[in-house]
Amino acid sequence: DLSNFYVVRSKATVEIMNGNIVAGNSTNKGALESNAKTMLIKDVNVTCTGSRQAVYVDGGSIEITGNSVMTSKAVVDGTKRGTVQNVKGTLLITGGNITSTYENGNNKGYAVSVTQGSNTTLIIGKEDGLYDTESIILTGVGSGIYSAANYSLYDGMIRGGVSAVDNESKINVIEQGASKEKDEADGYKRLYYTVVQTTYRIDLDPDGGEVTPNYVSVTIGDQVGTLPTPTKGIYTFDGWYDGDTLVTTSTTPTSNATYKARWHYEANNDIQTYNLNTDVLNEYFTKVNDWKEDESTFKDKMDANFNANSCYCRESTCTGGSVHCDKLKGYDTGISDIKLYESSETNKEKGNQVNYVTITEGTIYNMIPGQTYYWESESDETVHGYVKPTANRRILNVDNMGNVRDLGGLEADTDGDGTVDATLKYGKLFRGERLYDKEANKNALITLGVEEEIDLRASSEIASNEAKLGTYKQLNTKHYQLDFTTQREYYDMTRATVKEIMQDVVAGKSIYFHCRIGTDRTGTVAYILEALLGVPEEEMLEDYELSYFFGLYNRTRLYSYDANSSVSKTEKFVYMLNVFEDAGGVYEWYMLGSTNRTQDDNLINQFKIAMTQ
Repeated sequence: DLSNFYVVRSKATVEIMNGNIVAGNSTNKGALESNAKTMLIKDVNVTCTGSRQAVYVDGGSIEITGNSVMTSKAVVDGTKRGTVQNVKGTLLITGGNITSTYENGNNKGYAVSVTQGSNTTLIIGKEDGLYDTESIILTGVGSGIYSAANYSLYDGMIRGGVSAVDNESKINVIEQGASKEKDEADGYKRLYYTVVQTTYRIDLDPDGGEVTPNYVSVTIGDQVGTLPTPTKGIYTFDGWYDGDTLVTTSTTPTSNATYKARWHYEANNDIQTYNLNTDVLNEYFTKVNDWKEDESTFKDKMDANFNANSCYCRESTCTGGSVHCDKLKGYDTGISDIKLYESSETNKEKGNQVNYVTITEGTIYNMIPGQTYYWESESDETVHGYVKPTANRRILNVDNMGNVRDLGGLEADTDGDGTVDATLKYGKLFRGERLYDKEANKNALITLGVEEEIDLRASSEIASNEAKLGTYKQLNTKHYQLDFTTQREYYDMTRATVKEIMQDVVAGKSIYFHCRIGTDRTGTVAYILEALLGVPEEEMLEDYELSYFFGLYNRTRLYSYDANSSVSKTEKFVYMLNVFEDAGGVYEWYMLGSTNRTQDDNLINQFKIAMTQ
């Protein structure tokens, strides 16, 4: 007796697979309710001894399938409740035994009830040219089904003490060629259909792969003809088999059957080059330098790219799509049980195991662009391959976090002679948003190799339940208000943060620095660090504007207000170029606060050595 009403009451997508759910000890106790999302109930026993439903659909959709067994005493007096009731949304029943035992004088229960004539959908069974009376059994002391709305009945044995179905006219979709049957057995009035079989149903089991459609209908006496070809990652399809017999186009079925795909794997020792950039990022990196030449159209072009790729918007100022465009793609090996190892283009050896990546169902995330890797199946080392990912930036997939990226890979002119002579190392400096309250966030950063967290927020912004790394520093930093003369307090704060990060990198730490959403304060600090390392201005600008794809819509940083102004809603998104003309300008800005230029120059040089290769 876990709540006032339902044991499980959800507005989220839920799957309940196997088990027993008992609701009782209260006249108002129900078992399962779905509101607005989807619920899958498979092979679950549900018993409800109170006056409410075992399953209640109040928005969204519920599917009951498998060998689920549901029993209730849902009261019908004036309410027409059923053991399973739909008042708004979609109810799909493809398997199970549903019974109502309620009886109070002339009021007798329904197994399934649909109490609203609009905004409800009821589908019982699957349209497949057959009518199955065994996989779905609906039994009510009153009727098996009551519905105020039209519904589809493709399968099922419907039984009731008073009538099998209350108002049969609501059954408006059945199997083609089906004939209604009504009889009595075991004390119940029954309704079901029979279909004169003119076709055989051939189900297609792709054995871990994918196939569309997943079944075909073959006219009795005909050959199967050409069947759809399934796919399964990097496996090669060998054919459809009926048991141990290969199915050909001339195979003639003699009954309903299931054909199963067979596969084999051909090891490929070629190195596969794979672009991790999404389409939206490819477009951005290809065209941003042209876009930013025209102030009047820059934002429009950024917005158009964002919308064309259905990017997810985190603000009410836009509708957006569902794609998180601040992340790179993963490389899908097609094998679910893999491990990843270092390798090289020259010798293709299996090196040390790589632990800084995330592997989900055979898809590898967070690889380092330009690195060659070797992967293999844990269960069969003959199943293996090589991959060399490419990307403009190492933008990371971290659990429930966005705008996270590695500063590694950026080119640098370390001696200031105008020629690129180095590349920033991967795995040394990471930037992004806060960790929220999830241990998974912290563990994901640790997996990436992060050893120290630097939080740029004020104490008042930090929730007490936020996850933190073991080594944690709070270095309050202001974005954009950096003028040495007019904003000295904020200048000193930001300069001190930059200095401490450089010192910690020189000491060998891998650092994750962040503010609230990883855009303004984080972007300010990243811009200064990149400039001190000698990253060309063009790459700094590209990297800085990437925060746009985090989904703070309408907030490109280019062409904004005076950086020395007070921080207002609009003015705080000032582009860093308004403060520093180039990397040399950042160096001079940093040195304005120096009390020992020799020591500060030495620290910057050590920082370059630690960060570049």
